[in-house]
Amino acid sequence: MKTNKLLLIICIICFYSCKENCIECTDNISAENKKIPYQNKELVAFKNDTLGVVFDTVYVNLGFLPDCYKKESYQTYEDLCGMSTFFKYSNKGFLTIDQGSNQFFNEIWIYFSDYSLFNIMQSDTLEMTFNNKLFHVNHYFFPTDTLGSPIWTHSLSKDSTFVYNDYYFAINPEIKLLQYTTVYRDGTRRVWRLQE
Repeated sequence: MKTNKLLLIICIICFYSCKENCIECTDNISAENKKIPYQNKELVAFKNDTLGVVFDTVYVNLGFLPDCYKKESYQTYEDLCGMSTFFKYSNKGFLTIDQGSNQFFNEIWIYFSDYSLFNIMQSDTLEMTFNNKLFHVNHYFFPTDTLGSPIWTHSLSKDSTFVYNDYYFAINPEIKLLQYTTVYRDGTRRVWRLQE
């Protein structure tokens, strides 16, 4: 009987000391993760009216917040509760979904995440109807994509005969690439739309 009481007391002490060192985070990133309709390494199809269909691989690395965030001695409360999800297509379309740390009020940021392109790529937001459904879209693009412009040193395809441009990423109600453009050396442009 004394052994059971002693064991119960030890368990209660352990539970409260663990909870004392535990910081619960506001979890905003899980709601964003649920908007991604794909599993890691899933194939999706994009169609061009002239060239037909190409398949693209989607790489998804979901970020999750733990139930209990253990604060290390070097961390402050403001440093905690940040997390990232990475969402990449093999056609160089690469989004990051960030949940800011407590310092940034756990706000969600979604952005094109090829860091080498930040200085030359531009973006805007718009609404777009796709398959009879309205989406909020982030549009990422190079304003100049003619041969010799900076896009040609940063966004080359495997065979270097074309570059990728004009990415239209839906961010609400789903997160997925709806459309992109390939630009060829001779200036020909091909629009590729997600085929569902």
